[in-house]
Amino acid sequence: MLIVETPELAASNAEYLQLLAAQTATALENVDLVAQVSEAYINLSKLDYMKSEFINVAGHELRTPLAAILGYAKLLRDHTAGQAQEFADEILANGERLQHIADDMLNLKYMQQGSMDLRLEEMRVERVLADVVNVYRPLADEKGQAIELDIAAQVGRVTADRAMLDLILGNILSNAIKFSPPNTQVRVAAEGDAEVVTLSVQDQGQGLTPEQAARVFEPFYQASDSLTRSQGGIGLGLTLTREMVRAHGGKIWVESRLNRGSAFYVVLPRQAQGAKS
Repeated sequence: MLIVETPELAASNAEYLQLLAAQTATALENVDLVAQVSEAYINLSKLDYMKSEFINVAGHELRTPLAAILGYAKLLRDHTAGQAQEFADEILANGERLQHIADDMLNLKYMQQGSMDLRLEEMRVERVLADVVNVYRPLADEKGQAIELDIAAQVGRVTADRAMLDLILGNILSNAIKFSPPNTQVRVAAEGDAEVVTLSVQDQGQGLTPEQAARVFEPFYQASDSLTRSQGGIGLGLTLTREMVRAHGGKIWVESRLNRGSAFYVVLPRQAQGAKS
């Protein structure tokens, strides 16, 4: 068989070959891109694992020496007087602070693994908010701050883990008080419908930039190092808060503007989802 290539056929073949070459180049670029993304994912997974293991090991390793330090500090306080007793009280106070940090690390590990059970009970939202506000009101009074409690009539009841709900609200409220100037107002509100309850805490503090707001729930992240260091903490409180909210099948977010304050919102289902009672 004799095949004669006309100029038109040659041009058509050249065009086809150009198209094939372009598609092949694109495919090769995609393969390279997929390889890069895969490598980045593996590296991020390793970093996430290392971070998780650090939290776990550090939490456990802090507990053992702390138990001895706190034990001997209590003995020293109970069997001394004067300045030695004051030193013992200072050791106890800072030791207990470290113990809370270690507990936070381990609790975060358990929460992220989904290995912390919820102890569910039905409760009145109004009662929970009032109790938490009463705990933190003296802290606000020291700074001349007013806490406004605004609870909608239909807020009703919710089934949740009471201890976790106290911590969720307490972490957010204590932050609002600590990071707001004196003589300002903190508003705590609740409303609900047939399916969910929405809780919010709004302050008149320094607020957050969009970048800070996007990272505020990350472990160990501190929006303002100088301010946070002066107030204490290592940046786990809001991370734990987020994990406790998620354990209830809820969601949490922040709305904030720099120099205009922040508002944290928590939405919880009337009945906690996927939890063990």
